[in-house]
Amino acid sequence: MVQETPPSTRYAYIDLGANNGGTLKSFMNPGPGDLNYTLPEGIEPSMFEAFLFEGNPVFNRDLISVKTKYSRRTPPIHVNIYPEHVIWTKSEIVEFHLDTVNQHDSYWGSSMYKFHRDVETSEKKGKGVDHRAYGVDLSNFLMTEFTEDDYVVVKMDIEGSEFDILPDLYYKQAHHLIDLFYVEEHKWMLPKFDEGTEMKYTQAFNSIKEDGVDIRNMHTAT
Repeated sequence: MVQETPPSTRYAYIDLGANNGGTLKSFMNPGPGDLNYTLPEGIEPSMFEAFLFEGNPVFNRDLISVKTKYSRRTPPIHVNIYPEHVIWTKSEIVEFHLDTVNQHDSYWGSSMYKFHRDVETSEKKGKGVDHRAYGVDLSNFLMTEFTEDDYVVVKMDIEGSEFDILPDLYYKQAHHLIDLFYVEEHKWMLPKFDEGTEMKYTQAFNSIKEDGVDIRNMHTAT
């Protein structure tokens, strides 16, 4: 009788809205004021490979530098970078609206939505930029890349897109592939969304939690 080989577990940290890569640093080496990722006993950040998604092209060089930095560690950390890629409900070319005014806050307000206040401020100052980026269907990415034997941590800070993506994630049942899920909610944007958006989002958030995903609200500096 041939003995089956037990499945090997991959450990993945997926950063949606990676900005300049600073949140990967806070995951790997948390400091004072950083988000405290509550990993199960026996699982260390150094065991993870990383996937960084960022739509703003101003951070392309930063992401390359982060990838190089972690590849030179001992042991190396494998960092997959997706510059000019934004998480969405479909895989398609999208218009991504850039925050061009908040330099001291790492241009944290770039968004899929023109009604984001930092995008509106950029427009009013004559600095508005609509950038063509690659939209990535989060559900498809998870279902293609991972299995339920893997341990997947997701950090989502995507300036309002969470209100469209969480319902889509639940509808497609891809949330089962996530173990630890941190979401920054930009609730101040909700009045500008279609009626019913908040209800659908809240239902999806609660259903994902009821299905056993450790999903939590968070706040980051970006």
